[in-house]
Amino acid sequence: MQITSALYKTIFADPAHVVEWKITVNGTDYTGDKIAAASGGGDSRPKLGRALMSGSEPTVGECIAATFSCAIFEASSAVPRMATVVPSYRLVLGSSVSEWITLGTFYIDVRQVDKESGALQLNCYDRMLVADGAGGATYADLTGFDEWPQSMSAVAAEIASIMGISVDARTSIHTGTGYMVDYPNDYSMREVLGFIAAAHAGNWTITPANTLRLVPLTGGTDTLNVGAAAAGLRTSPALSSWTGVTVYWADEEAYDSGSDSGRVLTCDCPWATQDTADDMLSALSGSAYQPYNADGAIIDLALELGDVVTVGMPNDTVTGPVMDINISGGALEQADIMAPGEDEIDHEYPYASYIDRSLKRKVGLNTPYYGVTISRQKGLEIKRTDGASEALFNSDVFQMSALINGVMTPRIYFDPVKGDYVFDGALGADAVFTDSLYAEQGDIAELTVDRLSTSRRVRLYNLRNTGDDNYLEIQDNYLRLITGTVIYESGSPLTEQATNRYGQPLYWSEIPDSINAQGYPLDEDGNQIYATTDIPTPGEGETVDQYKVMVYQYTELTKASFEFQNESGTYVPVLTMGAGDNQGYTQGILHKSANSFDIDFTDSNGDEMGVRMWSAGYMDLYGLRKPTSLDFSGWDAGYFTENLDGNITNGFVVDFDSQDRPHRITDGAGHETIIYWPST
Repeated sequence: MQITSALYKTIFADPAHVVEWKITVNGTDYTGDKIAAASGGGDSRPKLGRALMSGSEPTVGECIAATFSCAIFEASSAVPRMATVVPSYRLVLGSSVSEWITLGTFYIDVRQVDKESGALQLNCYDRMLVADGAGGATYADLTGFDEWPQSMSAVAAEIASIMGISVDARTSIHTGTGYMVDYPNDYSMREVLGFIAAAHAGNWTITPANTLRLVPLTGGTDTLNVGAAAAGLRTSPALSSWTGVTVYWADEEAYDSGSDSGRVLTCDCPWATQDTADDMLSALSGSAYQPYNADGAIIDLALELGDVVTVGMPNDTVTGPVMDINISGGALEQADIMAPGEDEIDHEYPYASYIDRSLKRKVGLNTPYYGVTISRQKGLEIKRTDGASEALFNSDVFQMSALINGVMTPRIYFDPVKGDYVFDGALGADAVFTDSLYAEQGDIAELTVDRLSTSRRVRLYNLRNTGDDNYLEIQDNYLRLITGTVIYESGSPLTEQATNRYGQPLYWSEIPDSINAQGYPLDEDGNQIYATTDIPTPGEGETVDQYKVMVYQYTELTKASFEFQNESGTYVPVLTMGAGDNQGYTQGILHKSANSFDIDFTDSNGDEMGVRMWSAGYMDLYGLRKPTSLDFSGWDAGYFTENLDGNITNGFVVDFDSQDRPHRITDGAGHETIIYWPST
């Protein structure tokens, strides 16, 4: 129940009271004859609907958006799209008036103007629709968590924050290993919330106070006796008590708790454990579900989903939680309340929703067909009958594996960090690589047994991108980082026909119809076109030039290289950084010989400088920094300074012995040099 004042309760207790309505649209209040409730009845009244379950069977893990519809007369012409709509009511008894009670915050989904009355008709939903993800966004697209798994309570709080609301204080979420959420992959926020609700044998709703509340299937703690104040009451026998729980954590894998001697609750939660199932059964144990439908009940509209009500005359009553509320705005507090249930008798074994679920699983998911299986957890999975190999393909994984020493080991897979396809295995004797990836990608990138080039010139030309082509080249015993800059003549970039590494000109297998965002050519059906060295035979109205693979002309500079150099029969690694100037100067070189590590640099004047590190310490290779002066003017005060090439000044502190001889010199870094004098 919503919290109401003592005055509200006093007025409500008097049957002579009436209800006044207010609808606030984008901050503007509409009351009295400006809302349809004041000018008509029946279908013209504002209508509000809330539900915890979508069907006629008791279920868990649902997140159903509440709806509100109304008609506003003399509505402002400046009502923006998706504006807020807040219905509220108060009780009036003579001169006594209660506080306004808000029935939720809704957002306009569909609007239209009635041509006859001029009323603005609004159909609205609450914030639960945001949980589906605007623009198709998944929870993984929106979350701020960097590390997984996260606790269910933390995830629920973050999703509520993303939805622009908070978690209701009455919501209780368990902690522990059975209540953690793994990385959500492609799940929407609504799906994640649904799994959390299922793990707690409940459903989510957004309350009238605009908070996210988890309502247990057994209901809340608030109770209300409606009595005989209902236009009609339909009931069915209470269903069998809950005696078992089955929680599916995969399409065919589940945790079971209890037995099937009574009614078994079945649900999905990919992060469930055996403790989860046991806790659910403990929460449901001893309770049963009571279907009923009370039409036109005169009831306190502060009622909320999950509140337990008693409806009917003495000795002929039903008691159970409210699972569905439909309010029609009028002078009376009137609503249809219910706990949906099938009209026919309770199915003891098995009941329909379980059969439907099983059939769907058998037909649609995780059914092996000649070794091929599709499941939400793994995507497309292909296994040999002897278990020697398998392949797995989904939105996050692309890999083919083999059984090596009893362990299924990836052999061909995509490395998302490097953006490369990796082959980790042995090639047969007849294995063949093409001389260029033009045959498959229509790109200059080459992949052979002796060379790798990641140049993107074909795609850059297709996109008319004249920016630099920065690429990597590996061949023989070197690796080079190269920058290619487009050559211009008279203000226009120069072009040429692309060739493979052997100088053979390249042609498209057919004339491209379009270019995609990555720069690859497509045919009229949107399929990628590949390149070949075969000279095409043009069709009618076509020319050979239309088939040519074209690129810009480039000037190339090697910005860095890593290679082996032969020094007296020993190959040592050398890293060269910088393209250098016309004389080969201004390059930095790292050189690792067998016994030392050298850092060299030659400036634009040809002056060399460098450092060698070896077992004896380190040294200035070229002796460039020489003292230019020594200043002993502070000697008596215990210090002196030296000046080096490059205007570098070092200071030294001098300590004297008892004979006023310097016996220790300390530099600015705290290094001490001890001075020994001959004995006298």
